[in-house]
Amino acid sequence: VVYFYFTLLALPPLSEVERIGNPDDNRKGNDALRTNVSHRTVTVCISDPICYAYTMVHYVIEGGSRLKGSIAVNGSKNAALPMLAASLLTEEKCVIHRVPMISDINIFLDILRHLGAVVEVNGHTVSVQTKHLVTTQVPDDLASQLRAAILVFGPLLARAGSVTMRHPGGCIIGKRPVGTHFEGLEALGATFQQDDARYYGKVGQLIGSAMFLDEV
Repeated sequence: VVYFYFTLLALPPLSEVERIGNPDDNRKGNDALRTNVSHRTVTVCISDPICYAYTMVHYVIEGGSRLKGSIAVNGSKNAALPMLAASLLTEEKCVIHRVPMISDINIFLDILRHLGAVVEVNGHTVSVQTKHLVTTQVPDDLASQLRAAILVFGPLLARAGSVTMRHPGGCIIGKRPVGTHFEGLEALGATFQQDDARYYGKVGQLIGSAMFLDEV
């Protein structure tokens, strides 16, 4: 019989109290933000005597005091990607600051370059200028790596009237359909066809319309 059971074992704390904040801050007790860091072990037994032990770390934050100070807020990937896609709508140079230079961003910049954009990266500042589109087909190898590749559909339809792309890839996190993108663009006048390999979108001119998007 194969069975599963979980046992939580409380281990001695890794650190009773670790201070968070300015190391020069000498406040004690409730005047400082504290966190307790400890280990817990989860033991999973598939069939006796085959067991696996996993060690997890959890944090308990103790507040109750007024927080003050300042931090540098990093840019958001999910904010930067739509901005980069929107740069395809114009021939002018678009400059975006505080862009997190992670793999998804770099892949998307490669997509823009393939479409004809001139991309410059200086630290976390990215400039994009697409004076001329050289193609409206997104490369399969890039689209397969990034779910956000679907974001170029709208700008390419608006500017060039056509777009071709395979089904976007990327990480698998739950149900992540792309149908809402097509439904929205169809409400604006676009038409789509699909074969075993790619999506094909066309439009004469996008026309504004009211729509309901069932996915946020």
